[in-house]
Amino acid sequence: MPQSNTNKILKVLVFIGSVFFVLSSVFVIWKNYPLISEYYFPSSPSNSPRFFTSDFSTPIILKNDDFIVYYVGAIDNQLEIFDLLIPTPTGSSYNSYLIHSLKEDTFILFETVHEDHYQQLHYRLKNVIPVGRMVDYLFMSHMEPDHSGSFALLMNSPFASFKHTQLIASNEGLEYLSRMHHFDLEDISSIAVSETKQWQELNLGGLEVNTRLTKYVHWPDTTTTYLKQLKTVVTGDFFGAHYCPQNAWDDVSLIIRTDNVIDDSEWVAAADLYAKVIFGHLPEAGLHVINVLNEIDDSIENVFDTHGPVTVGRDASKSLRELYSSILTPLPPAKRRNKDSFLVLYISSYSYTQEMALAVADGIKEVSNVELIDLSMPPNDLMNRVRTASGVLIGTPTFVGMPLPQIWNILTELNPVIDRGTYLGFFGSYGFDPKRCALPKLETYVKEILHVRLPLQSAGYQFRATSEELEDLKNWGRIFVELVNSNARDFQEFDSMFSRAIQQ
Repeated sequence: MPQSNTNKILKVLVFIGSVFFVLSSVFVIWKNYPLISEYYFPSSPSNSPRFFTSDFSTPIILKNDDFIVYYVGAIDNQLEIFDLLIPTPTGSSYNSYLIHSLKEDTFILFETVHEDHYQQLHYRLKNVIPVGRMVDYLFMSHMEPDHSGSFALLMNSPFASFKHTQLIASNEGLEYLSRMHHFDLEDISSIAVSETKQWQELNLGGLEVNTRLTKYVHWPDTTTTYLKQLKTVVTGDFFGAHYCPQNAWDDVSLIIRTDNVIDDSEWVAAADLYAKVIFGHLPEAGLHVINVLNEIDDSIENVFDTHGPVTVGRDASKSLRELYSSILTPLPPAKRRNKDSFLVLYISSYSYTQEMALAVADGIKEVSNVELIDLSMPPNDLMNRVRTASGVLIGTPTFVGMPLPQIWNILTELNPVIDRGTYLGFFGSYGFDPKRCALPKLETYVKEILHVRLPLQSAGYQFRATSEELEDLKNWGRIFVELVNSNARDFQEFDSMFSRAIQQ
């Protein structure tokens, strides 16, 4: 065959091979586009406050021959207020932890992050997890959306799936998560933490875990977990703080702290506010966790919580637990309420309700101690006084058939569990129509929503109470005290029962 024809044939074959290679590559990319695009350009909510970037490092928290622990959480140093409640002058973080079990080559992820910050979690995982591998176990301490919000994004990413990843949480947590992200629990393999509130042993790909249900440490589905080989406790929000160290956005490793919390005044202030707002309403639950952890005190070297600095080192973790213990001074439950200490709270427009409040207080003075408080100028610690009083009588005029906002503000602060043992009563004046009196509305709210006791029917009088009616109010106040004192034991018994339930 002439040389020229051979060259032509070779060129044709090379061309056909090149076309085949290009078409095959296009086909592979087309078939795997969702995987490839999600790996390099993850989904992110349209309201994400952060610009697009892939410059997210994955610092190592702990490393030994068997495990490597990575920080894969999210930093938000632009956050100004959390949950419309807690000021965050330094920002905060949503902590997530990836553990690589080297001997069994498994990946265990503790927590996800806020939905708006999923990109950070994605890229930090991408730095560690090889292409084609996935998280084998996902452990969720509780399902508050700032930690479970990116669950659906993660499960539809290259790093996790309903088919491969096993989910570990409490029974309630699993139910909450399925409701938040609209999936059937039968579609995912899961392990439910025991409801017995005793330590439950699990082996997650070589990682030995002791976990237990710690209800009402913020959420009723909360678990506390001890990682035996790593001498680390994973506590969800407990021991956390909305505190983001300066420059942590640029250097995420700054979130890992080995120093004592008491040496950082900003950290202490943030932890103090956070603990009081989040856990202060039911401190017994938090203190019970501290007591449980104190039983294994010598073994604990690290605390992995979900907000603020990650505490590494025995001394550092112990100082954090001691700080929390000092902050969570228990509020007085029923059996520790101030004995013979009653409050009369009132708000008055034309002094009519004030006159009634004075009469009620006079009646109480005959048999007990009483403090009279004008709610137009309430003290800063008003709710603490309400929660520690033997009983509280509240007076309000009626405005368009309703009590004044100051009254609602007090009642909406109360909780049927937290404020167990509260005795309430209502009095006040009303105007043109007795049927529009505000007091029955207060009674209905207290009975149906708060489920606390009203020893006496409310005392309402049209416009201004007469001298005879004021005398009746004195008797009404005195009888209230007598009824409270005679029934106080019921609430003491309830309080003891509730405290035992928390500590089981």
